[in-house]
Amino acid sequence: METDTGSPPRAVIVGAGIVGCAAARTLAQSHDVTVLEAESIAGGATGRAAGLITVRTAYADRPAVGRYAFDAFSDYDGTHGVSFHDTPSYELRRESGDEGLDIDRAAAHYREAGIPIERLRHDDIRTELPGIDASDIEHGLRIGETGWIDPHALSMAYRQDAEAAGVEFRTNTPVTDLRVERQEGEQRIVGVDTPDDTVEAETVVLATGWRTPELLPADVDLPLRSYRTQCVVVEFPDERSFPMGWVPSADSYFRPTETPGQLLVGGGSAHEDEPETASRTADASFRRTAAELVEDLFVDGGQARLIDDWAGVDATTPDGFPIIDTPADGPAGLVLATGLHGRGIMTAPVIGPVVASLVTDEDAPVPTDRFRLDRFDDPDEEFEFVNVSA
Repeated sequence: METDTGSPPRAVIVGAGIVGCAAARTLAQSHDVTVLEAESIAGGATGRAAGLITVRTAYADRPAVGRYAFDAFSDYDGTHGVSFHDTPSYELRRESGDEGLDIDRAAAHYREAGIPIERLRHDDIRTELPGIDASDIEHGLRIGETGWIDPHALSMAYRQDAEAAGVEFRTNTPVTDLRVERQEGEQRIVGVDTPDDTVEAETVVLATGWRTPELLPADVDLPLRSYRTQCVVVEFPDERSFPMGWVPSADSYFRPTETPGQLLVGGGSAHEDEPETASRTADASFRRTAAELVEDLFVDGGQARLIDDWAGVDATTPDGFPIIDTPADGPAGLVLATGLHGRGIMTAPVIGPVVASLVTDEDAPVPTDRFRLDRFDDPDEEFEFVNVSA
């Protein structure tokens, strides 16, 4: 793919979180790519993500998406020092009665998608997870083909891939406006403005999370809201290992860390009306929730102590799935990659190929209907929050 001058077409990617880095490393195969980041690489929502890789279950209704991403993580393990921790995850439910039927339906849905799944009863959980205090756990699922990864390490590795392919990264360079001109009877992207210069490009990819509407033309409607999520890390007095999983009734998930004896607990997600000034530390209420979960769920959990906490702001859509598309009402050459709703890390291997398919008109390696903007039919701007951690 070349321009009339014989040089590759130019693309600007705005944002250098995991979405921007993923798009850059793939788009560099056909374009001269510049990434503009207002702050630092992976300095926003990406750097505050938990790094859960539950992409097979997240995209159970699009099995090809989950399979592509999971296989990509497995293949990438060890690249640039990145470790993909392939480990099963456990869904643990305290309730009985109808909840047992719900978990059976979930198991059947996952099996239909080809996901390795095992239904667990109370005694199974006690045997399989001796570090879990299963006294009030009635039901569970063991889900295969899941794991976790360090979000910052993955972003830096993707950046390294992109730079090796010729991508230029410019940090501390906010984009203030899109440059649009009328050409051949249509509005077209011609570049972006920064406080210091104009960067010309035939394609602009907005990988700017909850800030995306700030850069959009007024006639482009985007069903997007900001939300805030929280994490804490607790340390046990012994160097034990932990499973990965979640407890829907507690609106919380947990995973091991690189350090034995330390456990990450995340959750407490909700819409955030003031994302610019939202606290970047976990609320006292969530710290209490996490402490109670650890004390109740883990053997000797009362001995664990809080050693770190943080919070981050991301963007979400009405159905909790990303928008990776070209807006019909927008100028030609504009691509949106936003609304990842905490799924940015796990969706990362898919983002680049989908963005590239939109720019080059080549087929994507996965179905893209789940990412299309037109799946929303006049959505309410005040849509309800969809909790994907439960």
